[in-house]
Amino acid sequence: MLVNPENVPVAARTLHEVPEAARARGLQIQIVNASTENEIEAAFDTLVRARIDALFVAPDPYFISQREQFATLTARHGIPAAYSTREDVEAGGLMSYGTDIQEIKSSRVRSPPTCRSYSQLNSSSSST
Repeated sequence: MLVNPENVPVAARTLHEVPEAARARGLQIQIVNASTENEIEAAFDTLVRARIDALFVAPDPYFISQREQFATLTARHGIPAAYSTREDVEAGGLMSYGTDIQEIKSSRVRSPPTCRSYSQLNSSSSST
């Protein structure tokens, strides 16, 4: 799991919730911190040496701005990764799970937005 320690509220929540969920499922996780481009490169070196099975990139505005770097590094090293936004997938990431910000912005309906994975959005739009 990659976390930006500079984003204290999100990092604290993620560092509490994800390890707890992993333990409940019998999974081991490795937590790596990064808050700069060079630290992201170094984090990937660490993760590759650890021979991880997959990567969860914690939600973070800086990480979203570095989505192309993440797509390049995960492809180069063959690491499947999950992200929090569809923009990461559009940049070449494997998958995302989270609220669709564009749906919220464009919604004219007063009901709460639906939560769908990006793959559901792609498959529904390609079948119409």
